[in-house]
Amino acid sequence: MSSPTSPNWSGCWNSRSPSAIADASAGWLPNSPRWPVSSPQLSAPTAKPAGGSTPAASEDGDNQLEGALTVRSAIVSLSYGTPASAHEQAARARHILGDTVGPATTRGLLVEARTLARMGRGDEALPLLRQAEDAFGRLTAEDRDDPSFGHTERQFLWHLGNAWTHLGRTEDAWQVERRALDPYPPTEYLDPALIRLGRATCLAQSGEPEEAYRTAAQALTCLPDEHRTGMVMKYATDFSRTAGHGQLTAGKVFAELLRA
Repeated sequence: MSSPTSPNWSGCWNSRSPSAIADASAGWLPNSPRWPVSSPQLSAPTAKPAGGSTPAASEDGDNQLEGALTVRSAIVSLSYGTPASAHEQAARARHILGDTVGPATTRGLLVEARTLARMGRGDEALPLLRQAEDAFGRLTAEDRDDPSFGHTERQFLWHLGNAWTHLGRTEDAWQVERRALDPYPPTEYLDPALIRLGRATCLAQSGEPEEAYRTAAQALTCLPDEHRTGMVMKYATDFSRTAGHGQLTAGKVFAELLRA
């Protein structure tokens, strides 16, 4: 892996690639301005300077905030809504953010690519993945070290792997998702569970349903009971709907876990 100041993301794409995931942090906003979603500043009117003019820097900040909020809406829509609505929001965010370099841009490009992959529009998703790769390589070290307001390597790799999963590129998906799992300590549950459910989807797509159900079951049983809610259970249910082979013993065991 290259140094943090000059990353080389070609390793995310194998030789078969043209160039080489709702974020779980529901409260994410990019690092400028660093406001939590619940902050009253988000809905407060912006005071204008004397004379009624608005400096260009202020307008740029407004655009970054609007783009960040739109990316966040796209992530929520992808996790809990429909790919079509998520794609509309992500495309709008890309237009708002333009050439801005920052976490909102990389997250927005990835969520747009993921929505297109889910909609079966892989030819449109691939260029966005290449753009996301380039944009992530230009983030500051501070942005890549901040899981709440930035975009860390493990977050980037997870969402990249999720895109490969929905593009049917199972080997590419596991290559990056395995790297995404490595940095997580055992005290973190949500993202690793979602990554393992993505791995289960890849196994099902590759014709290994028994192993797919076992992997998905492990993802759930490794979670404390209080974490078996929300996004994890939605991902698990989505996996169950698409994996097929529910008559297998492993499939029946997994169905019981969903009902528990």
